[in-house]
Amino acid sequence: MRQRGSAFIMALVAIVVLAAVLASAAANTRTMLKGQAHRIDEQRAERMAEAAIQFAIAQMLTVDTATVTFDDDWALIGEAGDEAIYVGDGYFRVEIIDAGSRVNLNLATREQFEILGLLPDQIDSILDWREPDLQPRIEGAKDEYYNALTDPYNVKLADFDTVDELLMVKGIDAQTLYEPPTETSGALTLLGGAVEDLPPLYDIFTVDSESPNVTPSGQPKLNVNTGAENEMVDLGIPEDLADAITDRRRDEGTFASWAELFQVPGVTLQNVDVLLDILTFATTNESRGMINVNTATEATLFSIPGLTSDIIQAILDRQGTFITLGDLAGIPGITLDALGGIAGMTTTGSQSFVIRAMGVFGGRSVALQAFVVLGEFGPEIRRTVRFPFADVAFRWGWNEEAGFDSELIN
Repeated sequence: MRQRGSAFIMALVAIVVLAAVLASAAANTRTMLKGQAHRIDEQRAERMAEAAIQFAIAQMLTVDTATVTFDDDWALIGEAGDEAIYVGDGYFRVEIIDAGSRVNLNLATREQFEILGLLPDQIDSILDWREPDLQPRIEGAKDEYYNALTDPYNVKLADFDTVDELLMVKGIDAQTLYEPPTETSGALTLLGGAVEDLPPLYDIFTVDSESPNVTPSGQPKLNVNTGAENEMVDLGIPEDLADAITDRRRDEGTFASWAELFQVPGVTLQNVDVLLDILTFATTNESRGMINVNTATEATLFSIPGLTSDIIQAILDRQGTFITLGDLAGIPGITLDALGGIAGMTTTGSQSFVIRAMGVFGGRSVALQAFVVLGEFGPEIRRTVRFPFADVAFRWGWNEEAGFDSELIN
């Protein structure tokens, strides 16, 4: 009897153990299947984000790169990321940004960084990060600093690939980058506003901006330091002005800036437009880092040294109407001195854009950012970056919840 009882207890124990093993196996299977389902949903969400990029590119096929404004089709899609566009059982959100509306982080000068309120150690560190010299600036940082961190790494010594990469730079943290400043040591103040009205640095910078450097007829501009007098005349510059330019070049050497060119006798606000539309200091048909006066934000315009509040407001009031660079001469209150300061930093068009895309499927989301250049053969994706952050909508300034488009895409 005692043996039968022991056997029964052992059998009962075995059943309990087996049940526990089966329950554990079932739980593991459920976890594995759930994980697999999440991976599949994430893959589908990524396809949604890729579809959003292609959808955006399709809207850019007709862009006139010489004159880019917010009235163009590219600027109207997706309601700046706040519209959800269905694709089957998922949806995507998308926004296109003209890179020319922002300050190029890889080409910005120390003076621009100062105007934007960055501190000396932050400026030195940004310049040290992007430049190949191994010797740090006084308040900057190179390998010695970054290698001593808890999680060490080397300084980049090259261009920034994303604005978020600033988080790797000494003195830049998430609050500095993503949140409006609480105070600023720079000259940047919005028109009639206060420090708390300033946008975060993340909404001011870009890492890639390119614009066409051609005449209104689409021909390559003539280099002011190498173009012959007869070439200037053939392109529309009055003969006496072309003669004065070449005489100045012969007697005093090449021009270093628009400001120097505008000091040539005979240059006035009435004829300076033809110089801006025909001549260039560049040696290529594309210019990097130019600010598009048709799409630039107030803060971006403020980064241009020497611009007064009145001129900035006048530019903002006329945005969308600047067809050529020469149109800047018609800005109310503009002077030759002011024009000489902004001509070398501005443009009216763009061929470089940033596409922000978020794909959503089954509760999973994937955010991609594509850098697109409109070249001779159409849009070209230079690179695509996947964002690992959970708060992408916040970082991009989108509403957490999107509105829904009534038109479905099958």
